[in-house]
Amino acid sequence: MPKLIARHNRKFAVTPAEGEDVYVKPEGKVDLDFLFARRESRRTDHGGMISYGGRRYVPAADDCLGMAKTTVEVRETSTGRIWGVSKGRRIEMKEVESQKRVNSDEASAKKRKSGLVKAHKPAPDHPWRRGVVKRQGYHSTCRDKRTFA
Repeated sequence: MPKLIARHNRKFAVTPAEGEDVYVKPEGKVDLDFLFARRESRRTDHGGMISYGGRRYVPAADDCLGMAKTTVEVRETSTGRIWGVSKGRRIEMKEVESQKRVNSDEASAKKRKSGLVKAHKPAPDHPWRRGVVKRQGYHSTCRDKRTFA
């Protein structure tokens, strides 16, 4: 690999027009961890909650709770901290415990215990339970065998 780089530099190297260095030191302290964080866009729900990486997050500060239905840029730093950027503001996010799903068998057992009434079943000797009653046909019930001409 070093041979390839040396050959590439010989072939494509260009001397600068000005010999002066153009590097400028940044003003103040720049948070490089935040600057080079992984970025993704999310939309908050009505409570300002976002879902990222299979987990749910809300703003850590109480003054940022008015972010309902806004687009937020989620940044995950190399240290694993989650930040949200909304309208130019940097917002620290904290993870929230997700609600555990209730098994359908447990939910139905709870409903039964909570006082819901079961559907009424008629008694075994009720007329509805006797089944279909065979009716006699028309010809067998006709007493008058006369035909009209």
